[in-house]
This record gives sequence, C-alpha cells and structure tokens, in this order.
Amino acid sequence: MKPRISIKQVETPDELRQAQRIREIVLETEQGFPHQVNVDGLDPSAMHVLVLDRGEPVGTARLTKRSETEGMLARIALLGSHRGKGLGKRMLRHLETVAKHAGLQTIYVEPHAHLEPFFRSLGYETVPGRVELGGHQLIRLRRRVVP
Repeated sequence: MKPRISIKQVETPDELRQAQRIREIVLETEQGFPHQVNVDGLDPSAMHVLVLDRGEPVGTARLTKRSETEGMLARIALLGSHRGKGLGKRMLRHLETVAKHAGLQTIYVEPHAHLEPFFRSLGYETVPGRVELGGHQLIRLRRRVVP
C-alpha cells in the first residue's frame, strides 16, 4: 500500500511537467505571477521535488545553485486543498537535505512577507532588502543548512 503522502525528487520529463502544472495553478492563476516569471529557464538545471498524495501531485518546489555553497529555494507551490497540513514544512525540510547532499551551506528563499513567520519558525533569518518579481514585493530569508 502506498503511503498517503510522499515526497520525491523529480526524475523524468513527465514529473517536471507535473511540477510545472502545479506552479501554473498556484503561482500564475492564484497568485497572479506572469508566466514568464514562473517559467524562467532555470528548471533544467534545478533540483525539483513533488509532494504526492496517494501518488497524485499536490505540491512542488525547486532548488537552484547560486554558487558552490549557496542555493535558492523557489517556485514553492502547494495546492490549496493541501495547505495547513504541514506539507510545506516537510517539503522544505526535504529540500534542505537535498541542499546538504549537494554541498550547499546556505539556502535563500524570497517569499511574500506574510510567510515570514512560517519561514522563521523553520530557522530562516530575514535578510535586509526586498525583491520585486512580476509585480510582487517579496522578502529575503536565508538558512544555514550545514552546522
């Protein structure tokens, strides 16, 4: 019997399309990010994860390398029906482990300001400055993933 919730790294073009479809629903349709911001050309070199509920994709996020020691979490998207159940935390913790195995020491994320308490509860610290992306004002946070 399949576990109800699982998180897996994206390995195939079909899995990447599933991740991109979730991003279209959440980032473009719900949040209003332009398509060209969502599909920015970095997907082929990024590490992606899918959150699966009984084998069906319900969430995704990606990790890109900014340097040999720094990475960026982005395109974090969870379908509305699965929010508030701890899946975002599980997905981020999974990607933090991926970052460690990739030799990264620090990861950054640029979410909407209302998500700052969530990220701070996971050990992220706010970095001064704001980012404008596709008409959205975002904040910056970082977390060391290697002690």
